[in-house]
Amino acid sequence: MSVCGLTITFTYDYNMARVDKFRTDVDKVELYAFDETGTLVDKYDADFTGSPGNEMKIELDTRKFTFPGNYTFVAWCDLADKLNVLNSSSLSVMSVALRDVGTVAYERQPEKVFWGRIDNVPLKRMDNQKQNISLMKGTNNISVKLNGLPYATRVSVEPEFVVRVVSKNYEFHNTHLLSVAARGGNVLYGAKYDYTGQSSNVLNSNFNIMRMFKNGDCASHLVVYHTPANPNAPVEVLYDESLVDLCLAPTRMGGTRTDAEDQEYLDRQDQHSIELTFDRTYQVVKIVVDDYVVHDSSSNGGTLG
Repeated sequence: MSVCGLTITFTYDYNMARVDKFRTDVDKVELYAFDETGTLVDKYDADFTGSPGNEMKIELDTRKFTFPGNYTFVAWCDLADKLNVLNSSSLSVMSVALRDVGTVAYERQPEKVFWGRIDNVPLKRMDNQKQNISLMKGTNNISVKLNGLPYATRVSVEPEFVVRVVSKNYEFHNTHLLSVAARGGNVLYGAKYDYTGQSSNVLNSNFNIMRMFKNGDCASHLVVYHTPANPNAPVEVLYDESLVDLCLAPTRMGGTRTDAEDQEYLDRQDQHSIELTFDRTYQVVKIVVDDYVVHDSSSNGGTLG
């Protein structure tokens, strides 16, 4: 029986460079095909790891398809061990969520996630087609540098200063992020950090988080905690600020922007550096985001540690 010939290709140019990085940045693809009712018809897997010289495509076996018909294709790429595909049998409820439920500390997970989708692709028997899915990256790398804090001798046992990104547990839902109160708790993105020297007062941390949104209830906050030496003393919050507001701060220097422009920037720019300088009283006196000074109230313009 003759069937439709359908080839799906992929691009990833929704980045700051605006060039296609699919060959270098994406390794594995999970492709889901849904019919007009949103019911899963078939799933295809491809591993392009170590094959940058080959054409990156998936040639679909469409014997399970009904012709003619309109189909939707959803691609998830490089899902990490910490992510789960949920309810993949139905397009309306399919999602990808952080695997753990409750208050969990993540370090550099998930490393990277890409997603994309094309809707209402008309297919006919004996019809050879090629369709392309444009991907978007769904993770961000955040580098945080703390200046002016005293060197912590307890770093190998119980860190005196801890950097975390705290946000509601959320999931991807049809290529959108939604808060999922039923999944409970907060997601704590812990940082891999190190001191630059035995007498240094500089703390570096680096971690990944899921996609950031300008609007909505998936707010993420950058929080710096201080654990006093006295075990009976309460943990202090030295700094707590919206991560989205921090990452968008450099763009504010160019004037007013629309929400759509802000969201595009958050989606294309997947790496951010944040530098906080504290004085002797643990007050933030200087903030530098992506090499832009967005706040400076220090008397001498430098670290006061």
